[in-house]
Amino acid sequence: MKKITADELKELLRHSTERFACIDVRERVEYEKKQIFHTSQLSRREIENRIQNLVPDKKTRIILYSNEEGRSSVIAGELSEAGYEDVSILAGGLTKWEADGYETVYGVHVYSKVFGEIVAEHFREVPFIHADDLAKELERAPSDYRIVDIRPREEVVQTGSIPGAINLPGFEAIIKLPDLEAEGKRVIFTCAGRTRGIIATATARRLGYQVLDLENGTLGWRLTGRKLQKDISPGEAPSDRAAGIIKGKINELISEEGISAIDASELKKRLDKNNVIALDTRQIAAFEDEGHIPGSRHLAGGQAVQNEDEARYIHNEDIVFIDDHEIRSALAAWWYRRMGIGNVLILKGGIDKWQADGHSLDKGSVKNRKLYEHELKSPGSSGIGVADRIDQADRDIRLIDVREGRRYYRSHIDRSIWIPLGRLEERIEKAVPAKDTHLYLKGEDPEESVHAACILHDAGYRDIRILGTGADGADPETDIVTDSSSGQILDDWWVTLSEYGTEEARRYFNWEESLISTYKYIEEFVSLGVIR
Repeated sequence: MKKITADELKELLRHSTERFACIDVRERVEYEKKQIFHTSQLSRREIENRIQNLVPDKKTRIILYSNEEGRSSVIAGELSEAGYEDVSILAGGLTKWEADGYETVYGVHVYSKVFGEIVAEHFREVPFIHADDLAKELERAPSDYRIVDIRPREEVVQTGSIPGAINLPGFEAIIKLPDLEAEGKRVIFTCAGRTRGIIATATARRLGYQVLDLENGTLGWRLTGRKLQKDISPGEAPSDRAAGIIKGKINELISEEGISAIDASELKKRLDKNNVIALDTRQIAAFEDEGHIPGSRHLAGGQAVQNEDEARYIHNEDIVFIDDHEIRSALAAWWYRRMGIGNVLILKGGIDKWQADGHSLDKGSVKNRKLYEHELKSPGSSGIGVADRIDQADRDIRLIDVREGRRYYRSHIDRSIWIPLGRLEERIEKAVPAKDTHLYLKGEDPEESVHAACILHDAGYRDIRILGTGADGADPETDIVTDSSSGQILDDWWVTLSEYGTEEARRYFNWEESLISTYKYIEEFVSLGVIR
């Protein structure tokens, strides 16, 4: 197993110009509590489903880390078996990293969030309105204001927003600004917290629109004791007039900021060679229904700025932002350049020009390319088989549920043992010491179940049955399905920002607002010249 020391990794992250990926393989909740700055996260389950889409070139250098070496070693071995040629792990993991005197950071999307605070507090580009002041204004003259929630539609539907708001996700709100201006109302942007609202408001003002940002977003509204409205209407699509006005402003931005473009034929060559990150900045419906460039990934423009760690798993790889024309892609590229990420381009002429040049599009969602292609072996040779239901007459059995913790909590068969896939090797022998035990397995899908079965087979278990593929993997006439964790601690359950309670929200804002004054968070922005 190849290893990299903490000193070597620090040097790589700080100064290297080579293409590499550095991935935290722990669960999201662990990553949030402690991580190496400027790294990305994929749990073992996600690596199975996504690594070949995110790191398609199997010659790319990959560094993995976990708390120590256990999980990263296992996953490194699996990646190597799947054909990745240059995989190593951080020697001693995070434990050794900290012992060597290197700091860790807290939170998710930390690079983007630090930058958001730089824009708001250092560059002073965003005027805020406090929830109390907005409430007074809405009580005084509600028709004078247009509140726009810029979060993705699925997030707004789940949580609700400021009463009377409309929903225009990310850069869709920017394209709509001429229409909103024509209404004669004061426009106020909001997100769940700070970063997305800050970026959207600063974007609007760069283009000449006097937008305000609701300070601390919908969470800030809730912290004043006010409630959110659940049925938030989607905003109407921008008019052709509005899109034309914004396109003119974007053309000026491209020229003034020197944003570089790549033509369709060159992008096609690079996609074929797997040496470019192609990100489609439109909304997901357009990406899937209208078609997208084969080999591209979806990450809507505003979310791309918020989620830099999910946009570029490969450091020092060129990024090409894609739009149907060039509006969203140019805005994303402009922001990335401001974040100190220089290797960004836009697709010249967008998807329209791609098609005009004779290139095809794919429709529908991007299919996950499974890393492992285990075949279900016959019970006679391996002891791995399938079962339509649990044999209740046989009491010497164990049911192992390897799904993500939230799935397990929502619905699982009574008396099942929850062991997340990423922890299977390290926990199975304690949960089931006797290797002749009759095991039943429940995964998220048949492929995950087969993967788990092969792991257990390699660990010495020889009587394994993969449970059927019903919604709960249970026989409704004989098996009890429950909706709790049955006393088990779900150590992969990650709480999103929109789910924060009052105390969590206060702690979050204390942390986020402290980023601008904490040197370990902004050191890289200083070194990149973002802050002088």
